[in-house]
Amino acid sequence: MTILILINPIIFLNDEWISTSQLSQLSQHHQILYNEGKYGFFQNETPNSYFSSRNNMLPYTSFIPLISYPFLLITKFLGDVIPYYVSLAFSGILIIFALSLNMTKRAQLSYLLIFFSFTVLLLNIFFFKPINISSDSVHFEVFAIVLMNMFFFLCLIGIVYIIFKNLLSDPLYAVFGTYVSIACSSYLFWVNTCKDHLVTATMFAMTILFLTLYIQKSDQWYLFSSFICTGLLAWIRPEVGAFIFLIMVFLLLFFYFTNNFQFQPNKRTIFLFLCPIGTIIGIIPLFISNILVTGHPLVLPFQLLKNYSNNQDFSTNSTLTVSQVPETQDMSASGFSDSILSILYNVVERIMPDVPMDTFLGNVYGVFISPSTLKVPVLAIVPIFLIGIGFLPKIYSIIHENKKNESTIIFSLLMVSVGIFCAYLTSIAGLHTSIGIFPDVRYLSPVYIPLNIIGILLVSKVFNKQIIHQILQFSVLFSVIGPVIILFILFLVNNTIDFWSVFLWMNGIITLLIYLVMLLFFIFLVGWYAHKIDNGILVYPISFLIALPLIWQISMILIIQCYLDTPYYYPPLLPIVREFLPWIAGFQ
Repeated sequence: MTILILINPIIFLNDEWISTSQLSQLSQHHQILYNEGKYGFFQNETPNSYFSSRNNMLPYTSFIPLISYPFLLITKFLGDVIPYYVSLAFSGILIIFALSLNMTKRAQLSYLLIFFSFTVLLLNIFFFKPINISSDSVHFEVFAIVLMNMFFFLCLIGIVYIIFKNLLSDPLYAVFGTYVSIACSSYLFWVNTCKDHLVTATMFAMTILFLTLYIQKSDQWYLFSSFICTGLLAWIRPEVGAFIFLIMVFLLLFFYFTNNFQFQPNKRTIFLFLCPIGTIIGIIPLFISNILVTGHPLVLPFQLLKNYSNNQDFSTNSTLTVSQVPETQDMSASGFSDSILSILYNVVERIMPDVPMDTFLGNVYGVFISPSTLKVPVLAIVPIFLIGIGFLPKIYSIIHENKKNESTIIFSLLMVSVGIFCAYLTSIAGLHTSIGIFPDVRYLSPVYIPLNIIGILLVSKVFNKQIIHQILQFSVLFSVIGPVIILFILFLVNNTIDFWSVFLWMNGIITLLIYLVMLLFFIFLVGWYAHKIDNGILVYPISFLIALPLIWQISMILIIQCYLDTPYYYPPLLPIVREFLPWIAGFQ
């Protein structure tokens, strides 16, 4: 329901031109290796500096255009009246929720909610305005990819819920863990864009789901399925898939030797060591798309940019025009005959930091705690992980002696987190200094899932269901109040501060608030360890810490809706939001 309120399809970063161009050209049954000009071109049909510096190539894999193509067909089928269907869906969800309440002791609340849903539906119909989808000249690819992101976002919620349901058994803890995992992330923000961070996180969550199921049930088919997901993850982001595969192989060996298995050529042992073959099954779509796009199964599009200079003179427009775009790409003489060695070289290159070793720790500090630019660092987005670490001295013995293999699960989650970090180790300096990596350290966004799971596992050992329910209630309350305050602030600074100033200052303020509340929590925690205060006092800082990243995500979306001026944009799709948001925020 929150997605429908905040949905606002937009191209936020120029990287998104690549995916939208690929989808546009795929829908016309054209090649998807070179840009043909719908996105990122000047009106004189020459590429701007972004594509000129990339030899006008589209260096992403085929995952986004292929998977979003059905959503493009849905978009064209629904046409210009999509806001009407969004209005029906919004009211329908409210009614379903009201009927579920009616089955409990909250019948009066359900009647009010049903009345509210019909009122909202009438207002949406009254303020309904069609949007331009049907014309080929508009940017309907943006809408299609955002629609795909909405689907993957819902899948991510379901996957995370299943993970917690399996790990913690109790539905309340599962709901709490799912809420925290979505709130303490940037996934809600990326739903509205055409980046692949959300689909990467979803496939990564699938990998974690099967991995945890294997640890719990010792069924090797789960481990095999986890390797399949690793292959599919490589189709989305090859660098992430490669390092998660290496971590999974390490974990396979870890499972084997820690269970004191003696190597015997029985079926179980043989199948265990054959599980990595699942990665080959999962990566088959990438091999096929590579053959169709580059002509070689092991040559990725971005590898073709290796020998192309990124330091060109852009004082004049590139001489490459739409009419010069190649129809096909022949890689038969591409010089990549030693592709296996090339892949191994790229993997080794990835784990070599791009900074001297004496500044390496400083860059790690920048990425996880205090970036050089005003972006939200990794640990500020997952405060529940730090909260769990704070409780670790109290619950270490409980976890270590637990028969549910929780220590093995936590170790495995830490290892896959390290795999995500290693995938971008070569760019560690840029992760916290680059002005193009916003609003968080977005390339490391998949790591929020395992860190949040670890935090919830630790916290669940400290608080009973009543305390967890209180934390959930207060966190939701803070998450509702926060965006209202943000709208009021936007009204006060209307036409006085530019978009990027508001955007960056919001990042800085939220980060500072998280650290201040975290400091307050640890002060209370010392008192808790000294038996000076009880659990109830800890509820408030924990609730606020969980709410702050969600408030930050919503504030980013609101700032974009109110401030950002871009041609690649659709207004909020819920008519009442489209009508009243500018008025409330003071923007006409």
